[in-house]
Amino acid sequence: MPLEPKMIKFWPHGCYLKSNGDSSIFSMKDNGTGIDPEFLPALLTKFTTLSYIGTGLGLFISKNIIEAYGSRIGIETNVDAKGVIFYFSLHCQINHPV
Repeated sequence: MPLEPKMIKFWPHGCYLKSNGDSSIFSMKDNGTGIDPEFLPALLTKFTTLSYIGTGLGLFISKNIIEAYGSRIGIETNVDAKGVIFYFSLHCQINHPV
């Protein structure tokens, strides 16, 4: 998934998995420079990128795959510090610690 390579640059230990019943939420909190809140909704659309490399399709493709399984993906500003929180939900149950 395209989220991982981008996040590795900025998160030392900000990966979380929370499971309740038949769904699980995976979130990644980074400490990068952050993203302008007005730009956040556009990040999940085609050809949107904040860098000079890439096509701007990675998050769009990820969103479509996740939504095809009846789940959702989102991006929020990190209110605790710099950076953002990427998350997605999956309809599955986690029966062991990660």
